[in-house]
Amino acid sequence: MGDRIQLIVGVARVRGGTPGPGNLLEGTSHLHLGGPRGKRIYSPPLGPWLVSRTCGRCLIEFPGIDGRLLAWCNRDKFFVCGRCVKECRKLHGTNRKSMGFPAIISALMILLLLACFAPSSVALTYEYTRLNLWRATAVTPIGSALVGQTIKIFGTIVSESSYAYPVALSGHEAIGRGCTWIWDAGARFAASDGTGTVFVTVARYWEIADGPHPNPARTCNIPESQYYVGDPVVIWGNLENDSSGATVLQASVVSPNAAHPVPNLLGWAIVTPFLVLCVGLSLRTAVLARQRLALHRKSLEGKASLPLPTFPDTRDPGLPWQKTYAGSALLDRARYAGLFAAFPWALPAVYLWLVRPHSQNEYYIMALFATLSAFLAVSVLFTALTSRVKPSAMAVTQAGIHFWYERAADRYELDAVIPWSDVQDVRMGVVGKIPALILALSSGGTKSFPGLGAEVRDAILAGWRENAVHPSPEGIQ
Repeated sequence: MGDRIQLIVGVARVRGGTPGPGNLLEGTSHLHLGGPRGKRIYSPPLGPWLVSRTCGRCLIEFPGIDGRLLAWCNRDKFFVCGRCVKECRKLHGTNRKSMGFPAIISALMILLLLACFAPSSVALTYEYTRLNLWRATAVTPIGSALVGQTIKIFGTIVSESSYAYPVALSGHEAIGRGCTWIWDAGARFAASDGTGTVFVTVARYWEIADGPHPNPARTCNIPESQYYVGDPVVIWGNLENDSSGATVLQASVVSPNAAHPVPNLLGWAIVTPFLVLCVGLSLRTAVLARQRLALHRKSLEGKASLPLPTFPDTRDPGLPWQKTYAGSALLDRARYAGLFAAFPWALPAVYLWLVRPHSQNEYYIMALFATLSAFLAVSVLFTALTSRVKPSAMAVTQAGIHFWYERAADRYELDAVIPWSDVQDVRMGVVGKIPALILALSSGGTKSFPGLGAEVRDAILAGWRENAVHPSPEGIQ
């Protein structure tokens, strides 16, 4: 392994024998001949999460997020960059056991799974907390209740609402792609417990449990019920004055008895296993990442790291560059990736602003929107980190196809040019459902460019046709 590293990087030599504070390791690279003085790596204890990380094969140091994206070589027990992954595959094969995902990619996969269930767990937790509070609140006599208090009363319905007698509280069916029973928020009735009588409104109810009487006009095969005059009722809510000055009980929970409503056990049964799975996978990923980092540090003890090459820092003005993908470079910039990840959260925010949810069912709907937003947000972050292989510009010459990447790490790790001598065929195909330009390489591999701009695509096809008649000059690489 030491011979291979010397072939790629050069020789790390020590001034004056044993390394020490005055004898720093110095390294040279095929990219930095006579390059800068190297530095001791991984001698301090574990540092911040986004410190730089060095490729174990070429010893190039990748700062920040680029260091987190280095792949893991299971055979050599160190992290390797995208350029050195090819060497690892040549040495160890291309099976799943030879290479490992970066921990940050595994973390995003777990986060993607978590995004599908975490918003629902928030709504379930809120429901569980409210129900516990409802059960813990002691019954207050109506005659001694004060305006401004949150009270729970246990009494009897003594007057009907706007319904035909004897109905005091009912609802209506909402029929669309399914049936839903919606309690009438405009209902108003009086309740008495022997110490006093209070008018009850359900305009901002949170939960109304099934009443004692089925709805006689039911057309849907779902639970539909009503409350009648004379029914016992337990109500939890805020005692306040309405616009006319009358004292009313703004009901939050209405139930025929103290045992209802009950928590959504089915929801917990569905969500809990996935939450436990996410926690378990997160712990496993964290432990594995810690172990890998320790092995990586051990394998690089006493070796020198080299800075990431930044040249060329601008595109060659002599090449006919053409843009490849509209906005392809946006997700390479952290602020744009953060902006696009935050944008989907406008959906639940708009729902919250327009609907002003008060019932538990509306909170579940908001959780559904939040699930969609979380999934899209994590997808944007995942795409920003893993799909940086798209060049922002390409140029076609007689020498071959030139690529330009916005990030210095991508320019180092990925091919800057594919000579025509390495191209066996150029054809149009489909990747997923998107038309793609496919390059068949002499190595046996392929490169595909789905959704490539028409101008650069036509330029590559024309260049390939011309190359069949006018081959590239010998020696152009």
